[in-house]
Amino acid sequence: MTKYIIASNGTFGDIQPFRQIALCLKNLGKSVTFMTNPYWESKIREVGIDFHPIGTKEQYISVINDPSLWCDRNQFELLTKKLFIPNIYAMNEFIKKISPSQKVVIIANLHFMIDSGIAKLNNKNVMVVSGALYPSLFRTTHKFSHTSTQFLSFLQSSFIQYFEKKWDKKLMLSDYYTPLNHALEEKGLLPLKKYNDLYSHIAEKNLLLFPQWYGPIHQEWPHNLIQGDFILNQVGDIPPQPFEKELDIFLKKNPNPIMFTFGTGNIHSEELFQLSIEVISKLQLTAIFISRDRHLLPKNLPPSSIWVSTLEPFSQLLSKCALIVYHGGIGTLAEAIQSKVPHLVIPFQGDQWDNAERIQNLNLGLTISSAKLTVSNFSKAIQFILDSDEIKRNCNIYGPKVQKRLSVMQITKKMLIDIFDDE
Repeated sequence: MTKYIIASNGTFGDIQPFRQIALCLKNLGKSVTFMTNPYWESKIREVGIDFHPIGTKEQYISVINDPSLWCDRNQFELLTKKLFIPNIYAMNEFIKKISPSQKVVIIANLHFMIDSGIAKLNNKNVMVVSGALYPSLFRTTHKFSHTSTQFLSFLQSSFIQYFEKKWDKKLMLSDYYTPLNHALEEKGLLPLKKYNDLYSHIAEKNLLLFPQWYGPIHQEWPHNLIQGDFILNQVGDIPPQPFEKELDIFLKKNPNPIMFTFGTGNIHSEELFQLSIEVISKLQLTAIFISRDRHLLPKNLPPSSIWVSTLEPFSQLLSKCALIVYHGGIGTLAEAIQSKVPHLVIPFQGDQWDNAERIQNLNLGLTISSAKLTVSNFSKAIQFILDSDEIKRNCNIYGPKVQKRLSVMQITKKMLIDIFDDE
């Protein structure tokens, strides 16, 4: 019987889609173990999935407490130094204890691709499947559509490609990639030369956890793709839940509020929430502020607003809102599209920049760089979205596409067929 290892790390938005895949595999009678930091142990065990810790809870807390996590320039060094490199052989050690004759399939997010590659090279019968939560997982040459001439566009693209090559060279020599390249060379294989090699050389398959209308397949992506769909934060058929009394009263008095949420892992968003309060006061709007940490918001909120801790699922609350202002995380993005709610995206890191651009290109809302965020342009963006019939029309077009998405069980079964699981 094949052993399935599901490996994901990051915030809850990185954990929950893989948790649902693990649960589907379990329900199909497969042997499944979920690997992640012990910070998420209760979330895995609460749905009855076998859990194996990677690293320590203290490592994870140290990372999320560091403000540089929300800066693209410093994020990679922080994550690799404090969280990934110290635990890079843990998966390999776990798999070594499994019978060498047993087939092992690792389904991993990007944070476990190096670990998976090392385990694959050191253990027979191991197969690696990458779970691609967002299109920007695969590097794609950027095409500039707003330049005045074709020649200028060529120069801009060439400039980016030059720095990508320099970055790839530095990346392959880093303490994070070096162990994998050493393992490849020991097997007489060529080392990785660029970032995208992870998904064409290490992963036998790449499961796309977004629909094609959101992220069309690009010619530069690897060819070993399995088309999936968004996996929303829904485990099983959850009937509508009543809101807490205070929130229910607020919604009856204040219909169509604006929702502000800046990520479950962002504990450094005080300034964003303060700015948001100034904006709703200026525009005389009502607002719901979502944050697990109450201390991120001022003690005394305007009477036209309310604080709510993280809701699971919050799609019920989203459907009551006129607009969502958020960081551009893929899970929140999919929930918002499904709920037909316009977006204002303020990206900070990683995939959020690409997600923000896609939302704007689909005309489902707008995006503002955090570096350019002021009360004035923040207010203008919100007012523009609220007044835009075209944005509302597009939200109504794309909402049903997410509502009719493939179920997580359909995605899981499709993946099993595609990786030639014949059990």
